[in-house]
Amino acid sequence: MFTPSSQFGYADFARRADAGEALTVVFFGGSITWGAGASDPNTTSFRPLVASRLAAAYPKARFRFVDAAIGGTGSRIGAFRMERDVLRYQPDLVFLDFTLNDDPRSCDLDSLASYETVLRRLLGSGSLVMQVLVPNMEIACSTDVVARRPAHVRLAEYYGNPVADVIGGTRSRVIKGQANPDVLWPSATDKTHPGDPGYAIYAEQIWEAFTAAVDAGAAPMLRSDRLHAGTYDVVSRTALATLPALPKGWTITTPSTTSPCGDFVMSRWLDSIVEAASGAAELQFSFHGSVVQLFGESTLDCGSYDAQIDNGASVEFDAHAMAAALSGSGHHFPLIAADLDPAKPHVLTIRPRLSAGQVLRFESVCVAAG
Repeated sequence: MFTPSSQFGYADFARRADAGEALTVVFFGGSITWGAGASDPNTTSFRPLVASRLAAAYPKARFRFVDAAIGGTGSRIGAFRMERDVLRYQPDLVFLDFTLNDDPRSCDLDSLASYETVLRRLLGSGSLVMQVLVPNMEIACSTDVVARRPAHVRLAEYYGNPVADVIGGTRSRVIKGQANPDVLWPSATDKTHPGDPGYAIYAEQIWEAFTAAVDAGAAPMLRSDRLHAGTYDVVSRTALATLPALPKGWTITTPSTTSPCGDFVMSRWLDSIVEAASGAAELQFSFHGSVVQLFGESTLDCGSYDAQIDNGASVEFDAHAMAAALSGSGHHFPLIAADLDPAKPHVLTIRPRLSAGQVLRFESVCVAAG
């Protein structure tokens, strides 16, 4: 059974834009959506290039463009970010990435479930969605089957949703000799993020997909059934700063305002931080759910901790690793456990393993209850 997913389709979006209405467009994804590798991510990556095309095509429209892209993130953490970073803007159109960051060569059921939930929640909120499937250099230069590409295309077909298949389009250009991979990916060390010429080709294909959806009068529909599990249909993101009390050695502070990467400036994505210092007591959090993960920061002074679910084995996590790789602050969102019984109560225990001067910095506990 189909039900309308939005109050209007792509042709209606164009009509409203032509009429000069206020329209919000969100770019939701990872580092390529943000524009890593571009000479100026806010000018020469596909995000601003597509925004510029929209503004030029509909000069009367009052567009608001929202950057909701964080490098290194996939659809699982995306499911927990949606309320804060996307839906609160009441978007009329969302360009949805995550195909590359969810691992293009695999099709694990958990990330397919989280991606479908993101798509369904956007459609159900009244947003139009353009699914954007982007490659890295290896994928663009190969004819091997990329398992996630057909899986995401199938979801697009299932919901009658447009898709910008930049993987297929870029491969075609490379195979036909219309594009030189060394020009698209000019960096000697980074073959994931394209340079300006690559982003220009990405933007061209995304714009072609958008105009085709407008011309075809595409109107995606939200089915009552889904293709994958509803693991992420009910999610919660509980800020630790809102707990009635914190254990000894834990204090409330603010997120970092600097990072080597603009999309990793965590003050953009976190509202508060609970920090544990050396000697801090363990922190316990009770929940019902099948998936639990943390969301916080990795900084150069972060250390390690053990996480335990109920009476199970403890697993060590290194909150310093991302900061060490970046040489500066970034995100930290480890998956603690999955496939838990959501009908039973569970307890997450965090035990700091900190040397003098080290800290832990968390914002929230994220739980998917299915």
